[in-house]
Amino acid sequence: MTKIHYHVSFPNPDDHLIHVSLRFTVTRSGTVSLSLPVWIPGSYLVREFARHLSALSVTVTSKTGSVRHGFAEKVAKNRWSITRLAAGDLVTVRYTVWAYDLSVREAFLSGDRALLNGTSLFVVPESCLEEPCRLTVEAVASHPDWSVATTLQPEAVDARGFGTYTARNYHELVDTPVTIGHMDRIGFTVAGVAHEVVCTGASLRFDAARLLADLKRICQTQADFFGTVPFSRYLFHLHLTDDGYGGLEHRASSVLLAVRTDLPWPGMTEPHSDYLKLLGLFSHEYFHAWVVKRLRPRTYLRYDYFREQPTHLLWLFEGWTAYYDNLFLRRAGVIDETAYLRLLSDDLTRVLNNPGNQVQPLAEASFDAWIKLYRPHAHSASLFANYYTLGAIVACALDWQLRLRGSSLDAVLLELWHRYGRNEQGVSQREIFAAVAHHGGPRLARWLAQQVATAQSEPLTELIHRMGLDVEIERDTLPDLGVRWDERERNAGRLLVAQVLAGGAGERAGLAPRDEVIALERVRVTPSHWEPLLRRYRPGETVLLHFFREGVLRECRVTLGEPAVKAVRLSMRQRLSPSVAARRTAWLSARATGSDASDRRNQESDGRMTPTTTPSSAN
Repeated sequence: MTKIHYHVSFPNPDDHLIHVSLRFTVTRSGTVSLSLPVWIPGSYLVREFARHLSALSVTVTSKTGSVRHGFAEKVAKNRWSITRLAAGDLVTVRYTVWAYDLSVREAFLSGDRALLNGTSLFVVPESCLEEPCRLTVEAVASHPDWSVATTLQPEAVDARGFGTYTARNYHELVDTPVTIGHMDRIGFTVAGVAHEVVCTGASLRFDAARLLADLKRICQTQADFFGTVPFSRYLFHLHLTDDGYGGLEHRASSVLLAVRTDLPWPGMTEPHSDYLKLLGLFSHEYFHAWVVKRLRPRTYLRYDYFREQPTHLLWLFEGWTAYYDNLFLRRAGVIDETAYLRLLSDDLTRVLNNPGNQVQPLAEASFDAWIKLYRPHAHSASLFANYYTLGAIVACALDWQLRLRGSSLDAVLLELWHRYGRNEQGVSQREIFAAVAHHGGPRLARWLAQQVATAQSEPLTELIHRMGLDVEIERDTLPDLGVRWDERERNAGRLLVAQVLAGGAGERAGLAPRDEVIALERVRVTPSHWEPLLRRYRPGETVLLHFFREGVLRECRVTLGEPAVKAVRLSMRQRLSPSVAARRTAWLSARATGSDASDRRNQESDGRMTPTTTPSSAN
């Protein structure tokens, strides 16, 4: 097949139906199989995009000009077969896609905007993945103020961007999102490369100059770190709403979903926490342009869009990225050391409060992302590790240990980039461990292999101290019931159990998800009364709970546990030796790491994974 040409139109945006046509010329007589992807790279879940596709029809025009209606037999959930085709036939496939998922993963269309993600839209002849593609985006007659934003190569477009674009192949087409609508645009240049943020759904005033300045510093710092910008243009698609969060990376762009109030307001002096979260999302997805889109698992050199494609390496590709995203906010000067340590402390708190990190190894969590992380259930926190947050803390511990040896995780990552990423050769776990051994010695490589392959957790306190930091663990003031409440139901006035944590007081007492707690020691409880009542009891005491389960009143006795960890707090130690001060400064500013005699004598010291003490000072 040649001349693959897609055409999308939006006759009535308010019905959320995207009309798609595909035209191609048959080069060999016989049968053509068409398929629609089942997942989008970067989001590791089979999403069954075909569930939104309907009204597929086929028209065949022969070389002589005769036209007939073809027959497309559906042979699988996402696959169609067109038979009795002759060489030279022009095949036109038409269908509609219902698009009302405002996320970073699928297609969306409303009277306000549209987002095109190709994996959920474009059926493809299976033998044509490497063929050049064209995409025509038809203007929306009912919205003359709409325009188009994409990094696809324009071939013939109007001033608003409607018209025809080209892609080198299907891979590039589906890796290049398209935003359509009324949008705010802000642009800047990094290393001679144009960058742009297109923002839809803002609906309120925000400080665009502040966003531009902060984002430029982040992008410039990452570009300086890698020493190259691997794209000719970069586009952030920022879609704002009242409730949502997420991001998805692409080769020369990313799609971000955030709450509109996350944006900086005019006159803001200190960045608020939601704005820092947004900047961290920008940093995370931009970092992926190097790590994931180019430096990636060897098994992902060619994506298989039509079935699961697992890897054991998400602990690096997402975990290391999750470590660097906020670190680059600090290195770019967007936040100070105190703000960065607060963000790192939050990650440590999440790791400590996720019992599943003690059950599932990181490599297994990576491989099982398709069926576990992206499909959580009421017991997930007790069974599954999170390769984002735990992977980030392992990366941090690895970085600190490398710095004690006179190197850094920066050096390891740059070696992997230059060897396997810049030329897109793909990398294996063995090669990752080899790079760590090259910079930190074989013992450190074995430590990393153990952290990835097992679910062991060890103290991190010594490393924290040797990096010039102090750590304090704050515990809740209440005894622990060992459950987590359903926050939506709590806001509605009900105490409904969402999760029962493994090994906790609630599990030992027989509580279960969806239990509605109504009384403590025969006194009625509501969300507002729960804490004042529970505060009257101490850890180790046994209390009577009444609750409804499946509409039946029940009771149980719960022996209350010790207060749970509320927060880990890292802080800058004030009195440091020159060598420790230099090490900490190098980590936070990305300057070259030094080493002293003490470091060299201790270069085989073990790194540990969990903070356990609360020192007020250290030598």
